[in-house]
Amino acid sequence: MIRKVYGQLIYFILLVVVTGCGVKYHFNEAEKLKNENKYQESIVEYKKIIEKYSASEFSSDAQLTIANIYLYKIKNYPQSKVEYQLFLTKYPADTRLDKVKNEINKIDEITNSLILAQEYLQKGEIDSSIDSFEKVLKIDSDCQQAKQGLEQAKQEEIIEVKAGNVVLCESCKRVLKEDTKTSKVKRKDSIFYKVQEISQGTCSSCRDAARKRIEEEIINVYDRSFSASLTSLRQYSNFF
Repeated sequence: MIRKVYGQLIYFILLVVVTGCGVKYHFNEAEKLKNENKYQESIVEYKKIIEKYSASEFSSDAQLTIANIYLYKIKNYPQSKVEYQLFLTKYPADTRLDKVKNEINKIDEITNSLILAQEYLQKGEIDSSIDSFEKVLKIDSDCQQAKQGLEQAKQEEIIEVKAGNVVLCESCKRVLKEDTKTSKVKRKDSIFYKVQEISQGTCSSCRDAARKRIEEEIINVYDRSFSASLTSLRQYSNFF
């Protein structure tokens, strides 16, 4: 009887040791892959821990790490939210619940702001689009979607500025007056023509004046990103 109990005890100890070694091996392997920026491969290893060693203290760590990888490394916001919600469901007594809930709120704010920014951009509400993209970057400064969207919005704003109005000399006014497609608006006693409509058939002075007007407008618009505005201006340098 004593021998039987002793044998069972030895078996239990060995089982604990082997299990502990197994989960530690997978966790260390997952950590190694993560540190090597092999995020998808590391997620596979973390999932093995969750599936095979669900009762282990490493299980909750693995689930939380998966969620963090999707949020901070892969930038897959929908999937990161799914993983954080799984953490709440599987580990309701964990001491990190409040932190996880904050992360979910952050994800919601990012995704909602990205949706709004794109909607504003499509409607031509450039300032609102820029504000929304910048809001995202304040939350997550590495969000590539927001960075690309912000750059696109700024390009659109520059194009709008480029399509602004400029005063022409009398000779160029006569040239453009013959073009029925030329639009003009009256401001006080001067007639202003849209910039892109004076790229052909006008004198060098008017083209230079238009170019200067663009630069002045861009400087006024781009207090927050002057270098970006000049870069974009150079990209359009062959417009005239």
